[in-house]
Amino acid sequence: MTDRDDALVAPTDVRGRGRGEPIVLVPGGLTGWASWLPHAERLVDAYRVVRTQLLGVDLGLRGEPLPLGYDLRMETRALLRAFDAVGLAQAHVVGWSYGGGIALDLALERPERVRTLTLVEPAAPWVLEGFDRVDPTFEASRRLMASLDTDEVGEDQLEAFLYDAGIVPVGDDARSHEGWPRWVEHRRSLRAAPAAYRHQDDVRRLAGLDLPLLLFKGVGSTTFDRAIVDLLVAACPDARAEELPGAHVLPIVSMDAFLATLTAFVDEHPIEG
Repeated sequence: MTDRDDALVAPTDVRGRGRGEPIVLVPGGLTGWASWLPHAERLVDAYRVVRTQLLGVDLGLRGEPLPLGYDLRMETRALLRAFDAVGLAQAHVVGWSYGGGIALDLALERPERVRTLTLVEPAAPWVLEGFDRVDPTFEASRRLMASLDTDEVGEDQLEAFLYDAGIVPVGDDARSHEGWPRWVEHRRSLRAAPAAYRHQDDVRRLAGLDLPLLLFKGVGSTTFDRAIVDLLVAACPDARAEELPGAHVLPIVSMDAFLATLTAFVDEHPIEG
């Protein structure tokens, strides 16, 4: 990782018994850690649960600009500093969407800090590009994400993102959805989304990701989100995938099955020492 110290630390929310195995929940790039709250509330009886906020979401909610030179690696460094801030030498890391891309980057850069890695349709376009699996739907998504590289994100752009990400099914009225007021409040978080598409890495590094990896893909998700999961399973030495209903929001739609699979996976690989 870079030696540059930008002094940014991901905001954190720590819940649960201190003696439980630590699980760090890294959120997606729209509503941030709010999306993990119901999961955290169900995990706290058995684990030390750490919800982290993305810098992009935190700054968007506060109406502040992204830092100069903002990129995915800046989020990774902030996440690593959050580990240090709450005293975690190692943890089970769970990342969803943009948070999945950040969690994957953390595991590649600092694998000694990650006991197990769980990724829900991670935003890792570089995997598609590295294996030459880019398709027209991905190119359309890339163009949409590039349009979010702006000082302000409008409601039309938010609506387009919700359909593109599979958060709202195409054909449904996004603005009539019960989540619309919350999404509008968080819309400036999307200024950070293009960073996932700018991030580059070497797919050959995946063969060295020697830690237990659990991936989830959703029934009805985009072809490229599902392809990223399949490629990671094929490229990483200790990886497996589960498929659940709910498209990109499967951890919410299929929460019971998601948490049951996640906790069985974590319990199978306790932190040593």
